[in-house]
Amino acid sequence: MALSCFGTRETYQFLMLGPHNAGKTTLLYKLKLGDNWKKQEIIRDMKSIKDKEDSGAGCHYEEFRGKGMTYGIWDLPGKKAARTLWPIFYRFLQIDAVLLCLDKMVLLDQSAEALETCEELKKLIAFMVHEPELRSAAFAILLNEKDNVKELEDLSDRDCREILGLHELQLVSEDRIMIFTLNTADVNESSGVWPKILEFFKRQILAASKD
Repeated sequence: MALSCFGTRETYQFLMLGPHNAGKTTLLYKLKLGDNWKKQEIIRDMKSIKDKEDSGAGCHYEEFRGKGMTYGIWDLPGKKAARTLWPIFYRFLQIDAVLLCLDKMVLLDQSAEALETCEELKKLIAFMVHEPELRSAAFAILLNEKDNVKELEDLSDRDCREILGLHELQLVSEDRIMIFTLNTADVNESSGVWPKILEFFKRQILAASKD
């Protein structure tokens, strides 16, 4: 197996999870296609992809190279009925990092439905970070600011951590979990937020390899 510049594995594996329609698949293919995927095409193509997901073909995988490593991203369906499939991936693959994609509006909305969703997310995060197979994995929580929202109240990192229950997690280093805000339809593989996410993952993979 070929050596990477900071490890011995050819391809590092990232798992992308989150509720349905949070922006996961848009992020994956915006990273893959870059500026060649224009916004009007995103709307059209995502409708086609969603139609396929509704028919059962909801898992997507793409490979990339950046920050001196080759990595693959597994985008898994987010509907509640499909979440029972998530453990199959991280129990049979060595997962180095988890991307948890959320609609930022959910954290700001005070409706009963949004509050219930936030409670579900708290439980999901607490469960995932304590899964034995993921205890060395880095977690990036991605707050997706969608285009149809003109103005979003600013949320501090501390506010987000409190809403998502990160301050309540037991035996979990704060260094393992970082929060990033982005618009999945505007992500660029080589600039902006994404390289910062990769840098965070790289640090955590290095740290985990030394434990």
